[in-house]
Amino acid sequence: MRKGLAAVLLVCVLAGLGLYFLSHRSPSAGTASAVPGAEPEDQLAADAREYLFEPNSEHILGYLLSHYLNIYIYQVLLNAKASEQSARMVSMKNATDNADSLIEDLTLEYNKLRQGNITKELLEIAGGQAS
Repeated sequence: MRKGLAAVLLVCVLAGLGLYFLSHRSPSAGTASAVPGAEPEDQLAADAREYLFEPNSEHILGYLLSHYLNIYIYQVLLNAKASEQSARMVSMKNATDNADSLIEDLTLEYNKLRQGNITKELLEIAGGQAS
């Protein structure tokens, strides 16, 4: 199960979907680019500057990419957990509101029955005195 989830997350990251949780008040998810601050490819192709990397660019890129993916996947998991907790919070609030409404309805019904029994006893007492 975890391998499947990791594969789906990796596909989402590589596809640039980058879904993240906004708030329990807004049901839609937001999106983020896979590489924040990345320039469009046409601007990169027009730039003729060369950079010198030490030890070398492949090593640095491999190191940064692996760390970036780890952090990004961790962020996706945190957003999923926040979304789940928010959904639980909303669900429990709805359950509490429904329970409060049910308590009010049952209290009203109980008071009506009790008042009816009191009225019935008073009528029996008054009827007994009249005879």
